[in-house]
Amino acid sequence: MRALIDMDARVILETRLKVLEDHLSAENEHKIDGIMRTFSPEAQLIFNGRPFVTREEIYKLHESFGFSEMGSFSRLKIEIANKFVTEDTVILEQNFSGVHTGEWMGIAATGKVFKLDICTIYQFDGKNKIRCERVYLDWSSLRKQLAR
Repeated sequence: MRALIDMDARVILETRLKVLEDHLSAENEHKIDGIMRTFSPEAQLIFNGRPFVTREEIYKLHESFGFSEMGSFSRLKIEIANKFVTEDTVILEQNFSGVHTGEWMGIAATGKVFKLDICTIYQFDGKNKIRCERVYLDWSSLRKQLAR
């Protein structure tokens, strides 16, 4: 019986990792509809402690940052540096980069390239969609890179 449970858990984990792979691919390809397909209907995104609790808010956050054809940044790219996996959570240390091409938090576009280390925690629902994405990054590091 234990082997069946382990096999079921492995299938669930593989499915969740595939959803996460699709999510990150869509972010790197700037396909906002693809990003949104990976979220559950009840998803929330917590960005440096600020909650975005509806799909519309999550969409607008991605759009305003630059994961579409508009936003404050372009050429956004996310690369996985480390991955930590549990039964219901995936934690990623990531390298995040892009170019500041639109106004962001009162700072006019500078055309400068930025690179940040970020940490993202993903939790999944019973249908293996992202239920909660928690993103942590150092805003002060981004501000410094845009000001230099």
